[in-house]
Amino acid sequence: MYRQIMNLQIIKDNLLTASSPKESIDFIQFNRKKIEGYFVSLTDEQIEEDKFDLQSTCLGFINSPAFQENKTNPDFIEIITLFSELFEKIGFYGAISFIQTNLPKDSSIRHRLNAVFLYSKIGNISEYFEKFDDIFQSLEKAQNYSDADYTGQVVQDTINYYLLGKNALENAQKSELLENFKALFNSSKSRQKYKFLNHPTFKEYLDGYITEKIFIELIADKVYSPSVTTQRIFQDLIIDHINTAGYLERYNNDEIRADILNYGRADFTTPYKELSPYDRVQLYCYFNMRKHFFTSYAIYEKIFSTLNSSVFTKNRKLVLIDFGCGSLTSGLALASLFYDYEDEPITMRYIGIDIADSMLEKAKEFAQTELFSPNTKFDFYSSWNLIPESIVAEAIKSDCVVIFNASYLFASSSLEIESLALFVNKITLRLESKSHFVFQNPDRADRNEKYKRFKKNVAHKIEASGTQRIYYKNNSNSTFEPSSEVVNYEILSL
Repeated sequence: MYRQIMNLQIIKDNLLTASSPKESIDFIQFNRKKIEGYFVSLTDEQIEEDKFDLQSTCLGFINSPAFQENKTNPDFIEIITLFSELFEKIGFYGAISFIQTNLPKDSSIRHRLNAVFLYSKIGNISEYFEKFDDIFQSLEKAQNYSDADYTGQVVQDTINYYLLGKNALENAQKSELLENFKALFNSSKSRQKYKFLNHPTFKEYLDGYITEKIFIELIADKVYSPSVTTQRIFQDLIIDHINTAGYLERYNNDEIRADILNYGRADFTTPYKELSPYDRVQLYCYFNMRKHFFTSYAIYEKIFSTLNSSVFTKNRKLVLIDFGCGSLTSGLALASLFYDYEDEPITMRYIGIDIADSMLEKAKEFAQTELFSPNTKFDFYSSWNLIPESIVAEAIKSDCVVIFNASYLFASSSLEIESLALFVNKITLRLESKSHFVFQNPDRADRNEKYKRFKKNVAHKIEASGTQRIYYKNNSNSTFEPSSEVVNYEILSL
């Protein structure tokens, strides 16, 4: 009886008028994906317009007998966490303090809300300096929460705090104090103590590459999570490996994210202390890979109906040429998508290219999973220039559809645009039907300059383009708040 289009009134009716805690829990569990989808689909304008109704619903639920008798129930905690994220997003500080005390003490959202509450209540200029460590200690705790990645939210709260202080000091015409305030964020002491200040997005913000808040309006209306099959693969090839190796006992999350992984931008051809390049890749898969898996999944979902009608239902061969393939992230996402829709493993020809042998070693492990049929053939190379002509000819000799995939490739400083365009053109000229180029990159204009140059060297038509915030959960059974990743994407036909 619960399955219908979700809105605030339905949530309110079922949570505030339930005859028992079990009835509320049943409603949440039965409609979890729709409830999550409703919350993440709200725009800033919608939240602002409905904030008092949202607040009264949340506070009414917290004060209800059902919640008061079951404060630690994970389904109930997820609901007030979803409300909290809305209030955090628009800076609705009046709703935060009461909700904060009802959240688990060791949760990312509670630590973030504590930081937001601290900087939102600053009453005079001196407090921007005095509360610096208290605010950042809360944000530090918020980032280091299990394998879920809340770095984006932490960086946004850091920027909000920085902007409040900067604007207050500028308005007060305190130029010397303003420089001292900026120095707090830039000093080597602060960057060593609070590792997230080294995050590329925040550093680029201070350097002037980013001039606005990094929150963007949403396109998606759901929270992605792995299927049972994909979750089992993550468990077997990522989580179990991490637990067996004991990495998390030897290194804290700060050092892993900032130093070992450099927030996903590490050189995976080199070791770190006693960690081999492969060890670093294992940690990358645990902390970073899955968010890129979900962005790839969401992007391929946009063209799945086209692929299904033009390739799979006609028994044509699919060839995926994956530039910067990493640990097979995009290939795994496409295979998982196919499995989720068709309930069978995908068959395709896959050519993966990555400069790090350690990444290719991990990619070969994922290639052996049940998402790929025995007829799927894999080849891996460190450069597209090293792919033998015989392999190219064999891959595209019959009626096939080729997809070129470039996930975060164009953010690379060493990428040779002309060489890549030459390789792509060499393939497309030999094809009887059009191919597709699937691009995704960080949402940064300067990071996408190379992509613009690439497009000038290939004949193309833009099929889809946009910027999207993808909400996801690493574990489908998790009742923790969703993580999110912003991605700029484009799908070309060549």
